[in-house]
Amino acid sequence: MLTQSSDFNWQAFSLKRGTAAALVVILMLGLGVLLGGLGIVITYSALLTLMATLGWEHTARAPIASAFAIGGALLSSIATLVVIFDQIWFTVTFVFLITWMCGFLFAAGVPAAQTGLKLNVWLLIVLSISDRLTLGEMALGFLFGSGVVAMVLWLLRGQLAPDPEGPIPIRAENPLSETSRAMRHELSPQSLVLHFTLLRAAAVALAYWIGTIFFAAHPFWAAIATLVIIRPAFDQTLARGISRSIGTALGAIVGVWLFTLISLPLLQLAMIAVIAFGMGATLGINYAIFTAFLTFALIWFTGLLGGDPFVTGQERTLETIIGLGLALAAITLLRVYTPKLHSSEP
Repeated sequence: MLTQSSDFNWQAFSLKRGTAAALVVILMLGLGVLLGGLGIVITYSALLTLMATLGWEHTARAPIASAFAIGGALLSSIATLVVIFDQIWFTVTFVFLITWMCGFLFAAGVPAAQTGLKLNVWLLIVLSISDRLTLGEMALGFLFGSGVVAMVLWLLRGQLAPDPEGPIPIRAENPLSETSRAMRHELSPQSLVLHFTLLRAAAVALAYWIGTIFFAAHPFWAAIATLVIIRPAFDQTLARGISRSIGTALGAIVGVWLFTLISLPLLQLAMIAVIAFGMGATLGINYAIFTAFLTFALIWFTGLLGGDPFVTGQERTLETIIGLGLALAAITLLRVYTPKLHSSEP
């Protein structure tokens, strides 16, 4: 159960990571004031790139970051055509195809899958905020932010020590060719990875459609919830979905309550840094705790930007529950047709 002590890794608490997260958020706010939405995109893309490369062997992080920067910028540019076409069925089809392609990185192992997940999340965000920032600005901002991280990783390549406790499943000097070879191996009608990623993509695309129809303000939240909840095994999907639902509801309740109590602008800004610190410091302890801090942050940002924190919390909780339902439906269907699916995560 979620309350068992084995579900909590208290040793994962990190002051260093929490401080880094707080500094990133402060930088994001600063660039947002100076450059508007473009500044936020630059900071967010840099953070996303760092997260997308964390699981890789240390010498592979630079080429992966470079590919991530180029891929994210290209996706932003391609999404321009999708938005201009302005047809929901076309957008949903596009989400399905990209989600399947990103999800198929599961074939190459957990680090590759996490990289694909981050790229997938960026696409959903791009499609959803296209009316607030031009896609050209998003593409350039993403390329710049990710490119800076890639450049730093290239300069430090060979100097960064690997994490002795972290998984290093791919040690090839050319991680891109190694990943491509692993993916080609799974292009078979009998491949469990292929079946899983197709159903995963269908669930995410359906979630995006539901979000667009019923939650116009944040249409991508249901899709992202489905994306991060679904796992190849039913019990893993259920446990992660319950954790995310509990964390989201808790973060929404506490976030709205505190926002109504704290009205001084300086204290509100200081709270953003505190929330960001909590997100970074508790990452890895328990998924529900991390999700609570994440939702707390979204509630706070919404309130500071003039939105309704209560409505935001309500929508995020509902979309999370929708994501859980779709993820469970997809994995149940997978179990019916592929009863020999491994219980472990690919």
